[in-house]
Amino acid sequence: MNNFYSAGTIYFVLYHFLVHLNQQLFPLELKMDRKNYRKSRTNYPRLNIINQTPGIEHIEIKGARLPTQGQVLLSYMARMDQQNQGKTCQRTVINAIIENVEEHFENANIPLKDKSAMAKDIDNLNKTYQNVNKKKNPSRIAEFQNQLKSTMKFWPRGTLEKMKKKAESHLTPTV
Repeated sequence: MNNFYSAGTIYFVLYHFLVHLNQQLFPLELKMDRKNYRKSRTNYPRLNIINQTPGIEHIEIKGARLPTQGQVLLSYMARMDQQNQGKTCQRTVINAIIENVEEHFENANIPLKDKSAMAKDIDNLNKTYQNVNKKKNPSRIAEFQNQLKSTMKFWPRGTLEKMKKKAESHLTPTV
C-alpha cells in the first residue's frame, strides 16, 4: 500500500489550508467591494476627497454655526447609507436634511430659499462630488475640498447685502 500523496494533492490541501488561515487572520482584506468598505468604515479610496467616512454621527448636523457644504454632504451620504441607497428615498433624505438645516438658519435669523431650491442645491452638491470622484483631477479635488469648507448658501439672493445695510444703519450714529 502506497502512503505517499501526489504533488498535486499536497499542493491542493496546502493551498486550501493557507486560504482558510488567511481568512481567519485577515477577514477584511479578502472583501474589497464598496459595500463592505462603507459598512466597516475603513478608508475606502473614493472617500479620500472628503477626508471622512459618513457615519451615524453625521446624520444630524450639529453645532452653533451655519452648516458647511461638507457637513451637508456627509449628512446626505450617511442618510443615504442608512436608507440602503434607494432612489425612492432620495427626496425624503433631502427633506430631512432641509428640516435639520432650517433650525440653524432660524437661530441666526437668516431667511431661507424655497425648499425646492434648497433640495436642488443639495442634489447639485452630491452630483459635483460624484463628478470629482470620477475624474480624479488633483486640482479639481483641491478646489472641491475648499468648497466643502464654505457655508452652504441656503439664503436668497440679496440677503447678505440687506443684512450689511441693516448692520451699518444700526452702527452709524444719527445726528
